[in-house]
Amino acid sequence: MKGVFEGYGESLTSVKYDTPDYDKLVHLDKNVYQFSTAKNWQMMRELTSALKEGDKMLSFKEFKNKAMTILEEYNGKTLQTEYNAAVAGSQMASKWVDFEQHPKALLEYRTMEDGRVRPEHAALDKITRPVDDTFWKTYYPPNGWNCRCTVIRLNEGKKTSTKLTNQAIANVTPQKGFGTNLAKDGFVFPKSSAYYINLPADLRNAHIKVQRTEIKAWAKTNLAGKSFPSEIGPVHITKANVNSAIGKRHQDEFEKNIAHYKLPEMLKESPLIRSGIKDKDDPFIEWQYLETKVAGKKSYLNIYKDTRTGKQYYHALTDKIQ
Repeated sequence: MKGVFEGYGESLTSVKYDTPDYDKLVHLDKNVYQFSTAKNWQMMRELTSALKEGDKMLSFKEFKNKAMTILEEYNGKTLQTEYNAAVAGSQMASKWVDFEQHPKALLEYRTMEDGRVRPEHAALDKITRPVDDTFWKTYYPPNGWNCRCTVIRLNEGKKTSTKLTNQAIANVTPQKGFGTNLAKDGFVFPKSSAYYINLPADLRNAHIKVQRTEIKAWAKTNLAGKSFPSEIGPVHITKANVNSAIGKRHQDEFEKNIAHYKLPEMLKESPLIRSGIKDKDDPFIEWQYLETKVAGKKSYLNIYKDTRTGKQYYHALTDKIQ
């Protein structure tokens, strides 16, 4: 994610909530979590298999030699390539957010124009087509691992004719997994990555468990013990509130968890839609609901008020009024 934030030029804590930049970074973040979880599982599977050869249990020395080879493969040879993908992919995602604000503008494909440019990428150099042209659905960079190509928006110019464009792409086959506009889809790493092969179904959402732990730790440091303004007055947050909120289910749970990075902003800007609802179990508690959005859909900040003290506390971010 450090590579993503470096490439994008923004982070989830620096951009405004519910904006194109925020939404794009959430998609990239989710993709990185999923990719990393799958990669870790594949690495652990290989390390486990390395304990034995057939029915023979290897000695520690024998196992260590095999394990170091596996670790170097996962965290040595491929790590720099994956980091480069995070930086380059997020750079192009940031550009795409801007390009979508000018759908009729002309975009021009650019290579680095040096001896390291792949022939199939060189064939695309200087092709100029509108933002909404289908060309960019397949050939928007990156177009492969360690691709250094980019795209610029032109203030003036002439689009490459369909005939010349078709001639240029006639013999161009994007690297596996890259024949799509990853930036538009919010991906850094292709969905066809080998790490996803044979991944058990019960691990498909394992990234949410990892994320939940990290969000809780961040929220306890940055939110717990503080109060934030809202339309209904100060809203207090405790460590217990953090545990409750991150533990609550939501139809878009990953996006709900990550929204806590922007909780102070959400509290300040979300309108009150219901208040004075008596708690069925505690006569001293009243519930209030502020309306917001998660993943572009209506959601609700659940706030409870202790009528004995008048203090209000954040409880959860839900997809329906509890």
